[in-house]
Formats: sequence, structure tokens, C-alpha cells
Amino acid sequence: MSYQQGKLTGKNRQNIEQGVLEQQQSVKQMERSLQMAKQKIFAITGQNAKFNYVQYDDGKCIWFQDGLAVLIENEKIIDPQGNVSLKNTYNLEYNSKRLLTSYEADTLDSLGNLTHVKWSGATYTKDSVFYANDDTNANKLVTSYVQ
Repeated sequence: MSYQQGKLTGKNRQNIEQGVLEQQQSVKQMERSLQMAKQKIFAITGQNAKFNYVQYDDGKCIWFQDGLAVLIENEKIIDPQGNVSLKNTYNLEYNSKRLLTSYEADTLDSLGNLTHVKWSGATYTKDSVFYANDDTNANKLVTSYVQ
């Protein structure tokens, strides 16, 4: 291979690498734009109303507002002995980063005993986020709470 051919091949490789880098940056920007668009859609469609829910085959129902769970009904909890308890979780609240900060829950066990839990004051590490993408693992590291 002549010096001129090697120089041309090196230049082609540099151009290709630059093109790939630009495409990767463009894809990341599109992903960020898509995430922002989804958040805007949730904000618009979910204002002040439980606009969406998911009903499971076992009877559990999760209600969402602004893309966040606000009510969980009829969640089945099975203990090691096979006893089934039903749990309803409500008053779910989130911080500005959309991380859960408080909730209340009532659990009715198989003997008819009702347990009430009030979980509040949750704080998280600074790197905690509610979502996952190529740049994060959706870390939600609770540092404190009151129960």
C-alpha cells in the first residue's frame, strides 16, 4: 500500500468514525426529546384526574395520575404459609423528581385483622431517578423515612 493510499484510508476511517459519533449523539438527543414529550403528554392528560388504570387478572388495580401510581387496590399478599391478605395503598405522594415520598396502606389478613401503615418523609440520594435509559439504572436509594 502506498503512502497516498494509507493517508486516504486513514482519512476515510476518520470520516466514518465522525459520522458514527454524530449519529450516536443524534440518537441520544432523540431519546431525550421522546422522554420529554412523554412527560408532557402525561402532564397534560393526567391533570387533576385519575386518567388511567391497569387491571390485573388477580383483581389488583393500579390508578395513575400524571404517569404516577396514586392508588393501588386489591393487591394480594401471600405469606409463607399460603394465607392471602388484601392490601390497598393510597395517598401516594411524590417529590419533584417523581420519587415516592409517602403513602398510606391498609392490609386485611386472612383472619380479618386490619393493619394500617403510614409511610412518609422519604428522602433519597442525589443520584436517585425514577426512570431508566442508557445513562441511568433507575436508582431509587432511600436514605430515610418514617413508618
